[in-house]
Amino acid sequence: MRYRACVAAALMTGCDVAMAQFETSSTTSSAVASGSLTTTIGNRSGTEGGPGIGTYPSIARDARVEDGVGTNSFQAGASLSLELEPMRVFLAATADGNLAGTEEVVRATANGDSQFEITFQLNQPMSWAISSATISTTGAATAFLSLHRGSTVVFSYTSSTGNVSGTLQAGQYTLSGRANVAMSWTGTDSFANAQVQAQFELTGVVAGGCTGDFNNDAVVDDGDFLVFVSGYNLLLCSDPAMTSGCPADLNGDGRVDDGDFPSFVTAYNALECP
Repeated sequence: MRYRACVAAALMTGCDVAMAQFETSSTTSSAVASGSLTTTIGNRSGTEGGPGIGTYPSIARDARVEDGVGTNSFQAGASLSLELEPMRVFLAATADGNLAGTEEVVRATANGDSQFEITFQLNQPMSWAISSATISTTGAATAFLSLHRGSTVVFSYTSSTGNVSGTLQAGQYTLSGRANVAMSWTGTDSFANAQVQAQFELTGVVAGGCTGDFNNDAVVDDGDFLVFVSGYNLLLCSDPAMTSGCPADLNGDGRVDDGDFPSFVTAYNALECP
């Protein structure tokens, strides 16, 4: 496997720095399903699920609840699966709900929620890739997959995407996703579902990269200064004119301002990447 080759070449390539990104990450996750039914002939309710079960390299949770009164019923489900490797995550989050009833129904709900956050640290710039992501919803549902560095959004998808890739500066990142269904009785039978499925991978150390080396040429010089000044003049990472990924936001607060300047100046004065 590539990871074994990376270990063998660690001293020459710096792979040792990259190897443990997800092995040392912090993960929170959950899958919860709930439903309720109020009718003129009786009431029902239920909740199942909770936090994800397991630790690296496998975390999962399934929850399903269903009940009914006469021909009136609710069903809800949520499922979570995270399979982690040192530099790769296979993720799947799904939720579904179903309501069925007659004029006897006064109120009914069906809710499914599956979500996760994986926080990891990069000690040097790295490249990333997604090998297609399936993100879909039907009915009263929402779904997303995103990557943030502090308040800076690297990417955020609410629908399926093909192969995408990019680079990340050193810093702390959070990969998060959610599939959510929140249904209420509208007078007719209804169904909803949501899913998020993807493979996210850190594909390698960016050669010669270091803090402030925005063009990855192993030095922090006037070429990088122009990138920093451009971001500084725009200020907000949310500005449509900002360079994709807001690389000059060195402290990850969603802005390129005086808080980032000292880190850049230090790197600029050192010139060569360590």
